[in-house]
Amino acid sequence: MKHNLSIVRVYDIQPATPGWRVLVDRLWPRGVPKDALHPDLWAKDVAPSTELRKWFAHEEGRFDEFAARYRMELDENAAAIPFVEDVRRHTKDNDVLLLYAAKNPKCNHAIVLHDWLMERLESQRDTPKEGKETIQCTCHRIWGQANPDWRGKDKIAECCRANMFSQPEML
Repeated sequence: MKHNLSIVRVYDIQPATPGWRVLVDRLWPRGVPKDALHPDLWAKDVAPSTELRKWFAHEEGRFDEFAARYRMELDENAAAIPFVEDVRRHTKDNDVLLLYAAKNPKCNHAIVLHDWLMERLESQRDTPKEGKETIQCTCHRIWGQANPDWRGKDKIAECCRANMFSQPEML
């Protein structure tokens, strides 16, 4: 069974949307009552540092540099390893929804975190076999070795351009 790892803006999620909900912002979203969102996990320890968040200020011209700095923070963050394992465990039984509050769906930390997570989830699992559970990225529709047709550079690049996501390791 395939389970998705998705990015969803907290203001767009419906109460009936199924999945394991992970709030990935360091701060609680403005205007959202704590009893309305019901995240299964608030992963503020893997959100960008306050300094990096303030420097970025969601300026699109800084996104590439922000992404590189945030990836470095994640790579050095002791809380990131258990977080990856939590996500891995929950993708076996559920879709996992990374919830964020930023206004711009194409320029925010959840995109970087999603791609970083996908790298770790894909690199630390065996080649899918018949009947074995796999993880499917909803942004790229990549199943790793299970669907080698999507390894084609043109297909992935087209998807990335359309969604403004990047996973250079998949190209």
